[in-house]
Amino acid sequence: MINFLFQVPTNESGSFDFKGLVSPKLGVLYRASTALTIYGNISHGFSPLSLEETLLPNGQINTNLNPETGWNFEVGTRGYAAKNRLQYTVAVYRLAIKNLLVARRTSQDEFIGVNAGKTHNDGLEAEINYTFTNSKDLQLSAFGSYALHLYKFKDFIDDNSDFSGNDLTGVPQDVLNLGLDFSSKVGMYGNINFQHVGKMPITDSNSLFSESYSVSNIKIGYQNTLAPKLRLNAFLGVNNIFNTAYASQILINATGFGNSAPRYFYPGNPLNYYSGLALNYSF
Repeated sequence: MINFLFQVPTNESGSFDFKGLVSPKLGVLYRASTALTIYGNISHGFSPLSLEETLLPNGQINTNLNPETGWNFEVGTRGYAAKNRLQYTVAVYRLAIKNLLVARRTSQDEFIGVNAGKTHNDGLEAEINYTFTNSKDLQLSAFGSYALHLYKFKDFIDDNSDFSGNDLTGVPQDVLNLGLDFSSKVGMYGNINFQHVGKMPITDSNSLFSESYSVSNIKIGYQNTLAPKLRLNAFLGVNNIFNTAYASQILINATGFGNSAPRYFYPGNPLNYYSGLALNYSF
């Protein structure tokens, strides 16, 4: 079976809004079998500027800004295997953006918006879920996702600096998430997850990159109904199990003021613990 979709937005009365032709969408879906679907789509869209983005530090409107526009091209597949225990999706895409809006820091607490010409955001996204058991006594499943980001400035000249061909600032090269969830009839539940974040450029010139890092977390708990209207939930968790030193936030294109060095990195929490106890009563 092959399905085609051409979509144009409608207005409140239900008639076609021809202004929506600036953001059409064409999609094709091929159902190879009951367990496998292949699809592709092409779409165009734009992002209007907000008032905050157009304001200059002196309160005037920045009339040099243009709204972001872009084309998205995507092909992918999703399906089931292993008697429907395994679910997966895989997609590759290109998002071609024109007039990408980026922030330029002009003083310690002041920023202005700048259009960055053109970017090509090529990527791959994959997700998998596997159910080991789903009985009344025990539910156990695993999940994983991976994203690869090959994002580039296609055309970006800022003042006298040409950043064309550089990696897009503030985007990690890849992100991996893995996890395991369980719950049981007796009330025990828990999960463990692992995240890896690849290095990312933190200056438009690509002169400085953040380091990649990996963080693992675990949580276990117990929940049960103590009475017809009273429910208990107790849990304990550990974040950053291996006490990894990493930057949880990045300030791109940071500038130092008052002879101080630029502060690009804001550290994440070290090894830390948390617990909770909740009693819920329904009237």
